[in-house]
Amino acid sequence: MTSEATFIAAGIDACRGSWVMALIAAEPTHSSALHFAADFAPLVDRCRASMVAAVGVDMPIGFAEDGNREAERLARARLGRRASTLFGMPAHAVLDVDDWEEALAVNRRIAGKGFSKQSFHLLDGSREVRAALTPAEQPWCCEVHPESSFTAMNGGTPLVSKHTGDGRRQRLDVVTRLVAVDAAHRMVESGLPVVDALDAYAAAWSAARLARGEADVLGSGIDPDGYSLTIVI
Repeated sequence: MTSEATFIAAGIDACRGSWVMALIAAEPTHSSALHFAADFAPLVDRCRASMVAAVGVDMPIGFAEDGNREAERLARARLGRRASTLFGMPAHAVLDVDDWEEALAVNRRIAGKGFSKQSFHLLDGSREVRAALTPAEQPWCCEVHPESSFTAMNGGTPLVSKHTGDGRRQRLDVVTRLVAVDAAHRMVESGLPVVDALDAYAAAWSAARLARGEADVLGSGIDPDGYSLTIVI
């Protein structure tokens, strides 16, 4: 069995109210791993203990006071027809609101606009991630958008929807070639949902680029709690 000390990067994706993590080596070898946990904190603790060089998380981490995240605008411009896969985040103050109607009202008052219910449902995951991190741990643990990662892995051309057979095959192909040769085997072995496991591998790929100093970081700014607003692709 491969020691976790050999893994350079991790990618973590939300998975049906839980979390899936992919650990990858420096090169696409037969040494990746997939882990599942009900909570985010144990996974990032595992990365700290194994001294993983960088962690990519498919979950919004930094929130702007006015609700305008430069990183989202830049990422959507690159995603082209797949721009709708990146949900816009509300103003920072909405993190303190649990009710949908109240959250919508707060964001309209601060940002002058509403936001989607899909984005609202991501906020619990964002709170969990933020609670598990300290500001000093960025950019070691960074926000990643897997669809942006897959676009970069595919030479700048967006892939078709991951909810289609062709989309899943395209993603598995690039993951196998660029991230982990054993990805298909690990997914079958783990029994985890394919789309979530593939997104975790894509997030790990972006984290590995960050660890090597090769990451293309979109966005700038620090939110009121000191968290980065960047999306690494």
